[in-house]
Amino acid sequence: MAQKTKSKYRLTPQLAYVIGLWKARKTGQGIGVSGKCSEVFVEEAIKQRLTKPNKMIVREACAYFYHSKLRDFFEEVEKDGIEIFKEKNEKSANFLAGFFDGSGEIRNGFPIFHRLDLKTSFIIERLGFRIKKIRQEGKSNIYAQKDFLIFVKPYLKIIN
Repeated sequence: MAQKTKSKYRLTPQLAYVIGLWKARKTGQGIGVSGKCSEVFVEEAIKQRLTKPNKMIVREACAYFYHSKLRDFFEEVEKDGIEIFKEKNEKSANFLAGFFDGSGEIRNGFPIFHRLDLKTSFIIERLGFRIKKIRQEGKSNIYAQKDFLIFVKPYLKIIN
């Protein structure tokens, strides 16, 4: 589990948010995200001292930086997420807020995921939030209960 490794990194709620954002919108290179959440990713990565401003690469709608040990830590948290985020706490709320900021929207008061992998859906359900897959307009959307929104709303940085 990522929290018990000899890594010099410690999973804080703020870092859990960045990892959730990264998991939702990963770039192929380095540690980065693409799309609407790039600006927030840059701000958070610099604020948390994950990288220096001059090491951040921003191209088109994509932002990333290179750091192999930190990437290993992110991947470890992603791999062990089902165990790490098994309780309703600030870390889980931040991780899911980051993921939701990167892959969701609020429609008619309900949180909707456009990208939801099996592990993250398991984390959501394990925390007691039910999700439902609905096919509309030629695509599948995953609706979560409104109480999911109450859980993550204090930590959202993009979607309000």
